[in-house]
Amino acid sequence: MVIKIIPCIVLTVVSLRLVNSLMEAKRRKEKLMSKRPSASGAHGEESGSDRTTRMLLAVLLLFLITEFPQGILGLLSGLLGESFFQSCYMPLGDLMDIVALINSAINFILYCSMSKKFRETFVQVFHLKGILMKTPVNTRETTTLVTNGNTQYTSV
Repeated sequence: MVIKIIPCIVLTVVSLRLVNSLMEAKRRKEKLMSKRPSASGAHGEESGSDRTTRMLLAVLLLFLITEFPQGILGLLSGLLGESFFQSCYMPLGDLMDIVALINSAINFILYCSMSKKFRETFVQVFHLKGILMKTPVNTRETTTLVTNGNTQYTSV
């Protein structure tokens, strides 16, 4: 199946070019920062481009691990005929579908764990702000005690 192999090749080429561009930008930034006297930068901290590069590579590798074997099997099925399709592709089809679903779930976890902006947008889009709001640790309850017409307030 060319439908699976061509996207794998195109995505790999584009992703590698993007990673190369990110690495080049990082080298230029480091070169500029090294020329500054006592630059108070985040030398020990991980930059956003480093996280982006790692996330991009992780997503690319997961995609290739899940889609490329299916593309190869599809191509072989087209080249070798119906007997290969029935004996190899069909038994592995459900497994490859499950792996593709797991890939999607792992991608979601990657995006959530590596991108604060993704988490914020996700919470905003699905209206989860009220549900996921953290309650303060030092909450105080006020109780009202009414005895013989006198109101008394106490904090607990």
